Amino acid sequence: MIGGICRHGRTRRDADNLTTHLLKDHSQGFLLNTVAPDLRTAMADMQLAKDGSRAQSAFLHLYLSPSRQMTVKELRMACERVMVH
Repeated sequence: MIGGICRHGRTRRDADNLTTHLLKDHSQGFLLNTVAPDLRTAMADMQLAKDGSRAQSAFLHLYLSPSRQMTVKELRMACERVMVH
């Protein structure tokens, strides 16, 4: 599995571009540790929190590219493990 984490959301345009990419039909994603009902709202919340702090990025984008087809449950477990660490 190839995976990584990168900072995103330094600007509102960055957040909008990532949101558009993640909402494409072929993408599978999860929202964890947020009460936002959808991705756009979560991104806006994180952007607002960044703007009210000294943070340089609004969020971290975790990406996983498994070497085999994984179930949704397996992918979610992998994401949760990364968050714990």
